[in-house]
Amino acid sequence: MRKLKCLLLFFLLPLFLFAQQKINGKVTDENGLPLSGATVAVVGNSKGVTTNPDGRFEITVPTLKSKLTISFIGFTKQEVALNGRSTINVQLQSEASAMADVVVVGYGTVRKKDVTGAVSSVKFSEKEAAQITSVDKLLQGRAAGVEVNSGSSAPGGAINVRIRGLSTISGGTEPLYVVDGVIVNTATQDNTNSLKVGTNPGNSYQESQNGLTGINPQDIESIEILKDASATAIYGSRGANGVVLITTKQGRVGKGKVVFSSTTELAQVSKKMPMLDGYEYANFRNQLSAINSQSPVYDLKKVEPVDWQDDIFRTGITTNNRFAFSGRNEKSNYYLSFGFLNNNGIIPTTGVKQGDLRFNLTQDVTDRLRISTKTSLLYRRNSMTQSTEQLGSAGNSIIRQILSKEPIRDTTSTTVINIDEEVEGPRVWLKEYDDITKEFRLLQSLSAEYKLSKAFSIRALGGGDVRFKDRHRWFGKDLSQGKLTNGQLGVSGLKSYAYNLEAMLLFNKSYGKHRFNGTTGITYDKSDVQNTYTVNEDFFTEELRIYGMGTGAKVYPQFEDFTQSSIFSALARMVYSYNDKYIVTATGRYDGTSRFADGQKWGFFPSLAVAWRASEEDFIKNLHLFSTLKPRVGYGQTGNQAISPYSTLSRYRAAFYSTGNGTVAVGAAPALIANKNLTWETSSQVNVGLDAGLFNDRLTFSIDVYHKKTKDLLQNFSIPTSTGFSTIAANKGSIENKGVELTLQGLIIDKKWKWSLGGNISFNKNKIVELGQPEGVFGNNRLKAFVGTTVAGGSEFSTYANIFAEGYPVGMFYGFQTKGIYQTADVTSNPLKFFGTPLKAGDIYFVDKNGDGNITDLDKDFIGNPNPKFTYGINSSVSYGDLSLNVFITGVQGNQIANGNKLKMENTGTGTANGTAGLNITRNAYYNAWSSSNVGGTMPRLGYYNGNFTDRIVEDGSYMRLGLVTLGYRLPVSKLRFVSAVDVFVTGKNLFVVTNYSGFDPEVNSFTNETQRRGVDWSSYPNTRSVVFGLNVTF
Repeated sequence: MRKLKCLLLFFLLPLFLFAQQKINGKVTDENGLPLSGATVAVVGNSKGVTTNPDGRFEITVPTLKSKLTISFIGFTKQEVALNGRSTINVQLQSEASAMADVVVVGYGTVRKKDVTGAVSSVKFSEKEAAQITSVDKLLQGRAAGVEVNSGSSAPGGAINVRIRGLSTISGGTEPLYVVDGVIVNTATQDNTNSLKVGTNPGNSYQESQNGLTGINPQDIESIEILKDASATAIYGSRGANGVVLITTKQGRVGKGKVVFSSTTELAQVSKKMPMLDGYEYANFRNQLSAINSQSPVYDLKKVEPVDWQDDIFRTGITTNNRFAFSGRNEKSNYYLSFGFLNNNGIIPTTGVKQGDLRFNLTQDVTDRLRISTKTSLLYRRNSMTQSTEQLGSAGNSIIRQILSKEPIRDTTSTTVINIDEEVEGPRVWLKEYDDITKEFRLLQSLSAEYKLSKAFSIRALGGGDVRFKDRHRWFGKDLSQGKLTNGQLGVSGLKSYAYNLEAMLLFNKSYGKHRFNGTTGITYDKSDVQNTYTVNEDFFTEELRIYGMGTGAKVYPQFEDFTQSSIFSALARMVYSYNDKYIVTATGRYDGTSRFADGQKWGFFPSLAVAWRASEEDFIKNLHLFSTLKPRVGYGQTGNQAISPYSTLSRYRAAFYSTGNGTVAVGAAPALIANKNLTWETSSQVNVGLDAGLFNDRLTFSIDVYHKKTKDLLQNFSIPTSTGFSTIAANKGSIENKGVELTLQGLIIDKKWKWSLGGNISFNKNKIVELGQPEGVFGNNRLKAFVGTTVAGGSEFSTYANIFAEGYPVGMFYGFQTKGIYQTADVTSNPLKFFGTPLKAGDIYFVDKNGDGNITDLDKDFIGNPNPKFTYGINSSVSYGDLSLNVFITGVQGNQIANGNKLKMENTGTGTANGTAGLNITRNAYYNAWSSSNVGGTMPRLGYYNGNFTDRIVEDGSYMRLGLVTLGYRLPVSKLRFVSAVDVFVTGKNLFVVTNYSGFDPEVNSFTNETQRRGVDWSSYPNTRSVVFGLNVTF
């Protein structure tokens, strides 16, 4: 029997040999260049062959109906059917090119040509990323519809980002940030102000800090901004303010590489305020004394001037050094980076010291299973000063003191010797104030994707954002707050744990001309936040400062606030394409949130968008004009649930009361009246867009027109005081935003000289359509409105700046209108009165809106608009060989700023009856002051004081800024064995600003992320002009 089997095998062997056939072919890249070492294998057989140096291969296959897989590191794997062919040539597409044709969207990616919504990709170079320390600042001017401004230019200061205008009057305004699939918490989660307890609680404003720590711009591979509802509806109740998707770097094709980058930046204050110098100030004070029949204050021969701006502002030096290691092979892909930042501000006590590390790893465990982990670690020490302040008259801010403190020493008067060392002097702020924050942050994601088949795969992701912050604020005894308390120390802490889990089923399949790309799944997000705060006062020593919590005699109880919230969601998206011409995208998300009461927890957020790739039609191709032409239209709904997690519950707050023996007791008191009907604000948006390209896409442009309406606005409504409260939160009213966005990019010259030029411009107009408030008297008008938050206490700006009125843009300025200076001829037997006091010649001439001859609050009216008409950005890149020049310009047009600093710097009799307050003023306020010999003076008479909000301090906030100019050169390194590239560059940042604004800088919003104090400059930290020297070395 054994011999019979061998004989049978011998006769059948030729048949097997005949059945197997040899085929040959060639593998090239997309440019036609051969790929040596590419793997070619028969589907179902793990063994294969590799291509020779010419890219050629020969392989034995079972039949000519077999299929081959061709793969190469850094290129997209292809599967090819032989279909009877014995010779086959294959062209692979590099993963970099493939990624350029793919756009990251919520919970997945789509082909760029299949995008139907308004999605902007933010482009920036490695050099630009190395010079910017904050992700949100990286967005400025680089995407249409995105407005960015600084709450403070201090190192680590908060930055405000808005996408397509303002759609809320009390909810959160920040977009949703998603980093590698992990939703990150932003600045709205900042530490509680510890000084809301203690002596004079609430007197001290706490500077807001940047919330996007832990995301280094140099680690970012791509940023996509989802703007319209058809793109953001996949994020449901958190998508109303737009979504920013950030993808970090991975290893690239080729051998592993090491990159070292280093920058050194020298920064100085970009503008000085034109204040009086010491001699001018002495003359001014003596003149005031003469006006009030008093003796001169200063002996001009013995005046010793001090310029506080020169004395305090310094050259801030910033160093940023970073190493990055990356590489990949057929199975693994890794990216490791770490760096150290030392950012010193222009005020000596301000700065950031930071160390961070990122590690990304992707591993193909099998041909079907891929696992990825991405980790970011950060430690940060942020030292701040107090610039924006709460009390208008106390001078409780170093910026206000730098501008207003007497610029003089008088060696003959014991009352003013060493005037800078008195309470609240600029140098005292350097010596006696600390605001130190220490932060640790971990961003982590772990994902696994398994291919069930060629069409289906499943993906699971778990991510977390863990954040610990401790903030210590010390007021020494020579500062007003510390003098009252014999030293005061406030300590606050933040512990935040946020994580999200998601499970997705992915589908990607083509059936002839029909192509489907689907995503469906569930997500669960949870956030636990703990805030603690306490205050200690009456210190026997100041030596320990922020480390001396145990040395104070008056310890307030430590308070802890805990909040928990969670969201459970089911979502789905389907992108359908027919013949690569007609695309339909449908999404839906069903959200359930713990922030609302039963009956209001769940909501559905759908969207639908269509696009037509008209450039693929023969009649368009025959025009030989458009390489891309794609009109698109979309509609969707999104929500905003950024309210306190317990707003629908009746709850209690801590209450403090004195026992009468000098101690403080703590009790509990009702905090609010619950409204169980609260729900999210819902935005509906229609977007019509067009993407076009000419000359093989050397010139591209896109235009989007949108209309966005937000209903169920969360706001406070008045209720009878018999309830024990004055207001209750409820959902009423609506806001609309209408706008047009245009983006243009062109490769003008593409020879040895290369020049690309691009830009974007965005127009937005918002209006409160309905408010739901009862009609009332507001100044000279009857309006359905409510007023914003009081800007400050004290004698200046102790009123609101903004009003929210039905039929008007959000947050209009509301105050007194004026018409110049009251002249002698205007003083009659019945002069105009200001709250009953007759005006004098040289006073501000107020407009009597109701004609009763007496200026009161009933004469207030609209005096300005903080919302810009349009924003824009311009970029230009020129290169010749290894030399390059990049220019970046940003601008804002049509907004106005309430320059509250003028209420100090232009009131020559600030806060006193006799006009000798002892505070410095601007040169304009002094030299252009009205007098009997200068009746044409545009400024009030010397000694005049009025701290009210008028149109005299409302200024044009438009500007055009030359933001970056970078000159770079790539050094020749052919003779260096281990170095593949060396780039050196020098950059000028904020070289000049074209503006009519008289303050430090028009890009300002002192009360960051506050919707009800908008467009106000209240002694904000000034911007800087700097030069950066940089080096990038690739090994």
